[in-house]
Amino acid sequence: MATPKSPTLSASHLSATSIIAIGILVLMAVIGIWQSVLPYFAERDYREGFNRDAQQNYSAAIAFYQQAVSEAPWEVQYKTELGKSYENYAGTLAKTDEKLLYLGKAEAVYRQSIAYDKMNPWYRNRLGNVLLQYAQLKPYNKTKYLTEAEDQFKTASVLDHNNPLFQLSLAYFYHQTNRLDEAQIYYKKSLDIDDRILEAHFNLADIYRRTNRFNLAIDQYAEIYVASPNFQNIPDILGAAYVQQRQYAKAAKIYEAQVKQRPFDYMPLRKLADTYLMMKDWQKAVDTYKRISQAYIDAPIQGPYQFALSQLHAK
Repeated sequence: MATPKSPTLSASHLSATSIIAIGILVLMAVIGIWQSVLPYFAERDYREGFNRDAQQNYSAAIAFYQQAVSEAPWEVQYKTELGKSYENYAGTLAKTDEKLLYLGKAEAVYRQSIAYDKMNPWYRNRLGNVLLQYAQLKPYNKTKYLTEAEDQFKTASVLDHNNPLFQLSLAYFYHQTNRLDEAQIYYKKSLDIDDRILEAHFNLADIYRRTNRFNLAIDQYAEIYVASPNFQNIPDILGAAYVQQRQYAKAAKIYEAQVKQRPFDYMPLRKLADTYLMMKDWQKAVDTYKRISQAYIDAPIQGPYQFALSQLHAK
C-alpha cells in the first residue's frame, strides 16, 4: 500500500489573504524592532547635540536636536533643548532679521509643544524668554510682547509653584521691566523654595541697592560670598559695599582674602592699602603701599603712601 505524500506549504498553495496577513505581521515586527531602537538613537543624537551646545557650536547642536526630536517627539527635554539652541544661535547673529528668523523657529517649537501639552511649564517659560527678546527687537510691538511674556511666565510659575526656577524667571521679567516690588516678591519666593540660588540673592541685592536699602543688599552679597566666594565678582562688590557703608574692617577682610589668593595682583593690593588708609591703620597702609611700589614701580600711589607715612611718623 502506497504511503500518501505529506502536504508541503508553498507560496503557490497560500491564498492572497494569507500572504497579505504574513506581510503585515513581518512589517509590524520590523516596525516594532525599529520603534524599540529609536529611543536609543534619539538619546545618542540628544547627547551629541548637548555636547555641541556646550562647545557653543549651535548650528551643529540644532541638527542633532532636530534628529532627536524626530526620533522621539514625545520627549519634552529634546524639544526644549532644540528651542534653546535656536535662541542661543540667534544670540550669535548680528542682523536683526536673522535673529528674528531663529527666534521664530524657537517660538514655533514652544507653541506647538504647548498645543500638545498645555500643563507643561517648561515650554511656557521658554516662550516667555522668546517674547521678551521680541520686545527688544520689535519695539513697535513692545507692549504686546511684554504682556504675553508676563502671562507665559506667570502661568509657568503657577503650574509648577514648587520649582524655584519658574519663580526666578518671573522675578527676572519684572526686574528687567523695572517692576521692582513685584520682582522682589518672586525672588523671595524662589529663595523660600531653595535658598542656594545665588542668582536670586544677587538680583535681590541689586533691588535693595537701587532702592537705597544698602544694609539689606550687603546681607545678600555676604550670603553669596560665604556660599561661593568666586561667584561673578562678588568679593569686589561686597568689599565696595562695605567701604560705602564705612564698614572698613569688614572690607579689609575681604581684600586680605583676595591678596592671599592673588598675592601679586595690583587691584586687590591697592584696595587693601586704601582700606587700611581709611581705617587709619597707618602701619598696615604703609606696609601695603610699600609692597605695591616694589612690585609695580610706576604705580600711582605716592600721594596716599606719603600721607600714611606722615601720619605714622606723627604718632
